[in-house]
Amino acid sequence: VVLRLRAASELMIYGFRQGMSGDRVDEIFAEGKALAVARGDVREQVRLLYGVGVHYLNRAQFRRVISFCEESIALADPNGDRELRWTGRELLEFALTEVGDLDRALRMNDQQIEFSRADPGIGLAMVGISTSSSFWHRGTILKDLGRFDEAIDAFRRCEEIARRFNESEIPSWNDFFRSSLFDRMGDVQAALSAGRRAVEIAE
Repeated sequence: VVLRLRAASELMIYGFRQGMSGDRVDEIFAEGKALAVARGDVREQVRLLYGVGVHYLNRAQFRRVISFCEESIALADPNGDRELRWTGRELLEFALTEVGDLDRALRMNDQQIEFSRADPGIGLAMVGISTSSSFWHRGTILKDLGRFDEAIDAFRRCEEIARRFNESEIPSWNDFFRSSLFDRMGDVQAALSAGRRAVEIAE
């Protein structure tokens, strides 16, 4: 049972990279969640909710992502575990940004960063990423709020943390969204430079 539950959460988190279908995602999620609930395993429930959220985030179904994240937070917050509370918010702030709820997105991001202040690598064991992602999310939120100087600082912080934990993918996302910031600021050359770096890292 433990192995089946662990496999379900791992497939949820990483299966999108192999093009897992929506029907298969829903099937694995339902099976994994039933196992986690039966065992009273809050950690795996949070991981499963994160993973299914990733799947729907990549399909731009942001309202569904928000729903999964809110369920995750309702499980994580009473537990008091900072790692779980950070994970519950990791996708929510981005999904909220995409639907235009920027004030709430920034509040969630503030909380997430506070939970991880003593441990920037807080998400690595849980979902395979550090708090570098929290800062490129922050940069995106601040960019859309027109707070460009703060956004630049957030993207810089993302880059520093990603370098510290040898994360190879996060810098590409960071430069992708940083290029959008520079474009918004009217700095075309900086936007092109960041965009090229994003593509080079991705390749």
